[in-house]
Amino acid sequence: MIRIDFVGSDHAPLVGAVGAQAFHEAFGPRNTRADVSAHVESYYAPWVIEREMARDGVRYLLARDGERAVGMAKLAGDPPSSDPSVVLVDPTLEERAGPWLQVCQLYVLESARSRGVGARLMEAMVAEARARGCRGLWLGVWSENPRGIAFYRRLGLAVVGEAVFQLGSDPQRDHVMALRLGE
Repeated sequence: MIRIDFVGSDHAPLVGAVGAQAFHEAFGPRNTRADVSAHVESYYAPWVIEREMARDGVRYLLARDGERAVGMAKLAGDPPSSDPSVVLVDPTLEERAGPWLQVCQLYVLESARSRGVGARLMEAMVAEARARGCRGLWLGVWSENPRGIAFYRRLGLAVVGEAVFQLGSDPQRDHVMALRLGE
């Protein structure tokens, strides 16, 4: 049975390990080892996770299948305009909708994919956004990740712009997708 929990700094090493492994599995085959390793070192080291957990509005989620950690996600209170690389199709998106939360990371281990783990993580983040009185969630997904794009579309997210995602030395194009809540 899949369980989703919001976790604190005592879980930083586990969150980082799951994120690092899932990132390598998802993006390692289509990117250089150096670029993927640089990204993982910058975003999934336990001290980085702990520092991020201390930021206002940041929450980490851990997905478990029984006792085994199989996925993780990071949620932050950042609007799309907080990222200078984001270009929105509709620049008034934030004005109309009010506060937004960003899904900064959502990764599931390869061995647990297609079992509803990602959907359960998103459900928990949507519930958190509603509890905070937010009107939407947004995220970036690699434009060359058709599986991820299809997953987010199934959950009701739509492409609202694009952004540059710097993976090590490689600037990549992301789709910016959003889910409006309460409209």
